[in-house]
Amino acid sequence: MNITIILLYVLTLLLIWQFVGYPSLMAIVALKSKQKKKDCSFHSRLFLYYRADI
Repeated sequence: MNITIILLYVLTLLLIWQFVGYPSLMAIVALKSKQKKKDCSFHSRLFLYYRADI
């Protein structure tokens, strides 16, 4: 095989992985992971003030 043919196959596989394989893997991981229970009793005491002088 010529090196350009091998390079073409490798780049094609990487492109397929980027647009099909990786999003599919992340979808499977998201479906398998459990939802965390939210603690609604917690209230933050931190305030952020921003002053913009013109």
